Amino acid sequence: MLPFLHFGSLTVNTYALMYALMYWIIGCYGFARVSRLPHPPQVLGRAMILVICGLFLGSIAPGLVQTLAEWVATGRFVWHRSIRVIGGLLVTLPLAWIYLRRHGIPIGRAFDLGGLPVPLGLAVGRLGCLAAGCCGGATSNSCVALKMPDLDGVWAVRYPTQIGSMAADLAIYAVLLGWEKYGAGKTRQEKTYPFDGFLFLLFLELYFVKRFLVQFLRADNIPIWGALSLMHLFFLAGIAAVSLAVAVCWRRAAAGTSPAVR
Repeated sequence: MLPFLHFGSLTVNTYALMYALMYWIIGCYGFARVSRLPHPPQVLGRAMILVICGLFLGSIAPGLVQTLAEWVATGRFVWHRSIRVIGGLLVTLPLAWIYLRRHGIPIGRAFDLGGLPVPLGLAVGRLGCLAAGCCGGATSNSCVALKMPDLDGVWAVRYPTQIGSMAADLAIYAVLLGWEKYGAGKTRQEKTYPFDGFLFLLFLELYFVKRFLVQFLRADNIPIWGALSLMHLFFLAGIAAVSLAVAVCWRRAAAGTSPAVR
């Protein structure tokens, strides 16, 4: 759509710019929120740097592995530019958990504070996908389809999956922010969720549901079991795991045994 932005003699890759802005939003907004915790700013700052590095490295790892594998097999070095948010989350979550636990920072509370900006950042990142044509939808004659290019620059009438994902990410951010401020019918001075870590688990649940639904419309969806692809099965597993975590944590919090996410 708009792969490059031109500022006089300067040309900027839109995809890279939007994802750089995504990391900046998550890092700066997240640090502003976790700074509410009664811990030294330098300790919290290092935590956010670790999060951003983990998100970045985990996100580019699949494309890097594919690039190196093809280089070894064919001798041709063709960089596969791709950002895999799931890979970033899989790398970041255990790293953050270990760091927070080592420094005695309440893990559930830290994830609630630092995780809320993530869907907002993801929405901005989807603008980069829209500009580059990646993560596009399958061709369709649906009334919601738009004429859009794919990653190879081939124009066709497709599902606007990038726009749909961006709208869903913004909706998830609004839900989390609203729940934090006004949820559960409590006053703004009281905690509005049942246990520390609930907001972040809610984000994961909504994100997995969104990805599960959008995957049906993507051009890279390859069914392996009925209408379900391998990615569908992964997201279903994620939904089940997060749902179980929420149920267990909520029960423990109601029983007053221990904070759910420690």
